[in-house]
Amino acid sequence: MVVTKGPDPIPLSLSKLAKSVVEVDETVVLAVLDETVIASNKSSTDSSEGRIGFDLDVFKQLAPKNEARVHLAAEDLTDHFRQTVALAAINQGKASELEKKSRADLAPRKAR
Repeated sequence: MVVTKGPDPIPLSLSKLAKSVVEVDETVVLAVLDETVIASNKSSTDSSEGRIGFDLDVFKQLAPKNEARVHLAAEDLTDHFRQTVALAAINQGKASELEKKSRADLAPRKAR
């Protein structure tokens, strides 16, 4: 396999597609996430310089919706660096949701 320095457009496009349908259909977005992982595993993009080749936010946005399923997708990434940053994004998504809930719980209640 020839390793390229630039991004592979297929995993990047698939991850952007997943982000665009995240609020519309969970089944479709999970299928697109799987295709993103498959394409990333076949990609010749060199991750040694920090290039992951896909939009990482898709993992962050999907984590609160179906954490177990998104976690499995991240674990299916064969490149260690890509897998690590995807798992970190899942944790960021969880932390963000917990922070929102915490702030909502601490907000002063309106008088009835």
